[in-house]
Amino acid sequence: MKNHSDAAKWYKNRNFHIPKNCVVPENPPLPRELSGFSQRTESRALVDYRRRSRKYSNYVICDVAFKDTVNPPPIFESDFKRILGRVPVTQEANIISYKALDQLLQLAVKRKLISEKRRFYKTFVE
Repeated sequence: MKNHSDAAKWYKNRNFHIPKNCVVPENPPLPRELSGFSQRTESRALVDYRRRSRKYSNYVICDVAFKDTVNPPPIFESDFKRILGRVPVTQEANIISYKALDQLLQLAVKRKLISEKRRFYKTFVE
């Protein structure tokens, strides 16, 4: 999307909730108790977040590949180095090829299946 406003319209047109990282006036931030900010730093963080959303206005809407945040399939530094040639940083956009994305997804699916098989067999052994 070109900007956060366009992304918010996209979500609304599909009757989806607007994610909290979509910075638009009609989408207030989480309450302080859930944000991890103190009262003193909350307003400063909000101002900074709004500033960054204007500076880096593009908004990427993604599909979920894995939603298991408790037991996600592991992707190790060595995997990133082998597939991407580097370990990506999370505080900036990472442009990778479709081939590399496909390799990472295949690896994650394989490891997720192995993990689920182990958990399944464990129930019979214990």
